[in-house]
Amino acid sequence: MVKVLLALVVLAVPGGAEEGFFWPLRLEPALSSTFGETRATAFHAGMDVKTWGKTGYEVQALADGYIWRVRTSPWGYGRAIYLKLLDGRTVVYGHLERFAPQIAERVRKAQLKRGSYSVDLYFNEGDLLVEGGEFIAWSGQSGAGPPHLHLELRDADNVPVNPLLHGFAIADTIAPTLQRIAITPYGSGAQVEGGHDPYVLGLRFRPERGEFTADKPIQVHGWVGISVLMYDRADGAPNKLAPYSAALELDGRPHFAAQYDRVAYADMHQIALDRSLVKFAGGAGRFFNLCRLPGNRLGFYQGGNGLLNTGKGALGKGMHEAIIIVADINGNKSRVRFRLLVDAPPQIANARITTTTDGAHILEAELTDEDDAVV
Repeated sequence: MVKVLLALVVLAVPGGAEEGFFWPLRLEPALSSTFGETRATAFHAGMDVKTWGKTGYEVQALADGYIWRVRTSPWGYGRAIYLKLLDGRTVVYGHLERFAPQIAERVRKAQLKRGSYSVDLYFNEGDLLVEGGEFIAWSGQSGAGPPHLHLELRDADNVPVNPLLHGFAIADTIAPTLQRIAITPYGSGAQVEGGHDPYVLGLRFRPERGEFTADKPIQVHGWVGISVLMYDRADGAPNKLAPYSAALELDGRPHFAAQYDRVAYADMHQIALDRSLVKFAGGAGRFFNLCRLPGNRLGFYQGGNGLLNTGKGALGKGMHEAIIIVADINGNKSRVRFRLLVDAPPQIANARITTTTDGAHILEAELTDEDDAVV
């Protein structure tokens, strides 16, 4: 009974729901990464529970269920357990060091029979029943290290969902950090600050206003998209984590939003359409897109495609205010306020050019500016 009182996690989660889950390790809850973080070719499908550089901590079942699958591999999740809960959801424990004896013996026999370390075993519902809080393995660093416990929660359709929305809460009083904004032109006629490359805005925090700001308005014309470089932190560990949501407002109206709550395995590779690699002075980063690029079928967006057709429709010529609001799973928020100046660049209508031995020179030029009367 004492063990249960120490290990049981029954915490209010966003949205008002409550679920009783045991924390997977008999340690104070802390994370080294969260759901939806950027990986080389995919979204992070779960959360990584911090083991502070050590292995060998006891891993316990989140709730009542049965061991559905056990896998051993030199790569990926290494030694892994798939626990099927009574409601049809699946919990995946990855990078384990050893299995509990009742599991380890079955794995050992299968390895001997097949003459291979790598085995993938499936079990029937009544074979390996477990209760919530029951010891099932030790944490490790098998597969892809360093030491940590990878934990996934999949719904009844085997789609990974954000565990922090379903029965867990991590102490977090720290608002996300906003680092930079990128404004990217899309299409041959689009420009940002007179150029055709992404324009990156540095930000500064204004404590008197409680928000980040950019120093000057950015001139845009044609189709453009906005993205943000950002990260979050929680109280228990200094690791950078992925925020839960980001939203873009234009002139006080909601325009586009993303909430990282679930990603199907068939769509994991589309991370490159959600995170654009943008270079800037002194570095580069994966910026979270606040728009849906062509071919993107990810389902966690709200608000159409999010691309701005500046100069037409709701974002006509002139000055506009944009606000990005970023939140973590506990509701801590940060915002950045900046301005967009929708202004078509001047065009050369007529020019008189002369050619000399050192090249061509414009002697006279006639310029037109289609929105000069407005801007």
